[in-house]
Amino acid sequence: MGNDEFKIIDGELVEYKKNEECVVIPKGVTVIASSVFKDKKVKYVTIPNTVKEIGSFAFANTELCEVLIPESVEKIGDFAFSEAKLKYVWFCDGVKTIGDYAFFHNEIKNLSLPNTVISIGNNAFNVNKIKNLIIPESVKEIKEKAFSINEIENVIFCKGIEHIGEEAFKYNNVDNCLFCDDTNLKVDKTTFDEGVKRFAKAKK
Repeated sequence: MGNDEFKIIDGELVEYKKNEECVVIPKGVTVIASSVFKDKKVKYVTIPNTVKEIGSFAFANTELCEVLIPESVEKIGDFAFSEAKLKYVWFCDGVKTIGDYAFFHNEIKNLSLPNTVISIGNNAFNVNKIKNLIIPESVKEIKEKAFSINEIENVIFCKGIEHIGEEAFKYNNVDNCLFCDDTNLKVDKTTFDEGVKRFAKAKK
């Protein structure tokens, strides 16, 4: 399938032929291939509820300022939204994997992670402006530097988390850091800054 705007092969969007600020991806697309919108001037995109995977570098280095990730999306590839202009990201429950550097170097302030995400890649949200964060029960692994260089003041870990990588929350303003008391957490000594004021387990 092809037209003057998109090239789609067997449900995979493999090419965006224009360079518009507003893009509506056609329904029926199941995969947004790697680098399709990379370096384009797109600011707003509508992703249909048929897309299951967003490929690596798909929206990297764009002017994208906000995005809604529909519930059909299960995987967000490495560098998918890196070095864009994102201030707002909304997740519907559905995403299971957020790749390495997926949202690296944006301007995200408020972040609500989906209750389906299992793995958050290294540097996934590194260099943003996130202030408060709740890690949902579904998350098993947060890789190194995933949330470093933000403005996080409070973070809550629900039960289920099993591993947090080195410097995952380094270079923040963490004041409160709470863990559920039945977590099997493995915390590296470099995970947080040395000055964390509160590092306690939440009571039932």
